[in-house]
Amino acid sequence: MVDRHPGERDQPLPKRRAELGRVSVAYTDLGEGEPILMVHGIPTSSYLWRNVIRVLQHDYRCVAPDLMGLGDTDAPLDHRFDMEAQADKLLELADHLGLDQFTLVCHDQGGAAAQWLATHHPERIRRFILTNCVCYDNWPVPMVTFFMRLMKPRPLAGLGKRMKNPGLWGRSRWGMRLGVHDPSNLSDAAIEEYLKVARDPDRFDRFRAFTLAGDCRYSVEAAQRFGEFDRPTLVVWAADDHWLSVSWAEKLREDIAGARRLEIIPFAGHFLQEEKPEELASAIDRFMREERAA
Repeated sequence: MVDRHPGERDQPLPKRRAELGRVSVAYTDLGEGEPILMVHGIPTSSYLWRNVIRVLQHDYRCVAPDLMGLGDTDAPLDHRFDMEAQADKLLELADHLGLDQFTLVCHDQGGAAAQWLATHHPERIRRFILTNCVCYDNWPVPMVTFFMRLMKPRPLAGLGKRMKNPGLWGRSRWGMRLGVHDPSNLSDAAIEEYLKVARDPDRFDRFRAFTLAGDCRYSVEAAQRFGEFDRPTLVVWAADDHWLSVSWAEKLREDIAGARRLEIIPFAGHFLQEEKPEELASAIDRFMREERAA
């Protein structure tokens, strides 16, 4: 079990770097055994998975990269930041690490990249696990749409770069705590870690590029292939997601050919990795063990 002491649960995990073309990918790689590739969304980073990894690393190799434009991954501004490009970079990282096949786990906007990767390269996927992620045409969600409009004009984006304390917004009732069922489950320290991309001008420009690249066409196209995707798939969904309701999880369960079941985690919001890491880790572990035994 994860130590729930705030000082321990908020500690980041160590990161490594992979130089992949012009992109320096920051990633966590802990544990041994069957590999799991974990993909985060916006505005988070691999840090989102830290307490899930602390449980699973005893039985699996857990790899969690920072997507281009978020976390500590460095990418030039003239690089593509859309979900197809993100999926390609995830596959490059898997090749770099010698992961011929892996279980793919995704969350939030990283779900669009993961769905693209899974449906275009199903031979690389051993199992697929979707958690409270964008899908079909249900994104960008209203909050992200607002930031896209705010960031598109360069003068307004310039104001964002000069904002001294973005954590003030993140900690507000209209900020990241909308993404949890119990606000006390998302600490100030975690919010500051996620929003550090907005404090550094170079990072902010990459964050802006990621945000403006949001386009649901990648998940729409991936969904057209769900009927052919027969890899064992689990959908795990927090019951109290402010942005992505359980109805989307039910549709994924119905449409993906390889979907085995849908598991609902009660009393958890969108960032269920922050609120219920042990429950999510248990669901992942249980599914993987069942599929190995099948």
